[in-house]
Amino acid sequence: MWSNSDKRDFITLAVSEEYIKPRQSIWRVWNRLSRLQKNIISFVGVLLAFIIIILLYTGVFHSEETGKSRTVAEDSIVKKIDDASLLSNADRKNKLSAIKDFLEKQKEQKEAEEKQGVGIERPPENKLLDRQLPVENAQISQKPDKHIEITRPALVVNVLHQDNGQPYNFSGPQNDRQKAVVNGFLHAWTAYKKHAWGYDQLRPITNTGHEWFGLGLTIIDSLDTMYIMGLKDEFKLARDWVDTKLNLASNNDVNLFEVTIRVLGGLLSSYHLSQDEMFLTKATELGDRLLNAFHSHSAIPYSDVNLFHRKGKPPKWGPDSTLSEVATIQLEFRDLSRLVGDPKYEVREIKLAF
Repeated sequence: MWSNSDKRDFITLAVSEEYIKPRQSIWRVWNRLSRLQKNIISFVGVLLAFIIIILLYTGVFHSEETGKSRTVAEDSIVKKIDDASLLSNADRKNKLSAIKDFLEKQKEQKEAEEKQGVGIERPPENKLLDRQLPVENAQISQKPDKHIEITRPALVVNVLHQDNGQPYNFSGPQNDRQKAVVNGFLHAWTAYKKHAWGYDQLRPITNTGHEWFGLGLTIIDSLDTMYIMGLKDEFKLARDWVDTKLNLASNNDVNLFEVTIRVLGGLLSSYHLSQDEMFLTKATELGDRLLNAFHSHSAIPYSDVNLFHRKGKPPKWGPDSTLSEVATIQLEFRDLSRLVGDPKYEVREIKLAF
């Protein structure tokens, strides 16, 4: 019998460690999710299924097309090989080796034909390139523009660097469209003169000048434009600034590409148009200073050069020069060499080109 002291109002159960909690069904877990969670899971599932279907479809289609094209190409080559009786050799293990031999033989045959001149079409001789023509008296067959009062030789190769000391004469705008272009230029030029004269460029919002290299880039950029537009007073003002104010020995690190195409090119084009020796003198001085960028360990020049110290250097952001810059400055240096009769400028560019 149980005594009163043994009576208890609860029951104790001892569960062993081997008891495993029963797993909940996936459907019950799904029902416990919120609507937002269900929508997100559904969307991701549909998206993954769509991507997998697209990948499988495109992969199968691509493999079928590739197999077809490869089969057609192989059949074509094998047919040629069979016709040439190249598969009769028992030493070859399979058709792939025969295909390789056939292609190599075709290549050798083609090279032999090219050496002998067989099957090569020769271009017709161009009699217009005969340099024995009397170029001095040859004239352009087309009628020149009304605002250009000068005749030129017929062959462009003989035009280069043969200005004969005669400046070009332009009579300014001749129609409403040309006048509108000139007025647009004068609008911008007048603002530059008023707010940023002598600076590299104008900041149109603040009406202030901004320096980049300290070389009066806008003035030199505008020289040939003003000459062609017939703006003689404006051209003379800019020309006098270049003659008296342009400092090519400023202690600044300048970009070789930008200064070559804008300053050196602007000075050379102004000389070609006006025949003013001052422009050629300035261009020669600038060319001598820019040449120091070519004092590098290779034919590739430095991208920057200090005009005062005459020393080239890599850019601040890295050790390498930009190929698109240093490879597109050949025109100006070659033109300078042929104008002054000194090959040193062109020689540097030839080394860069080759």
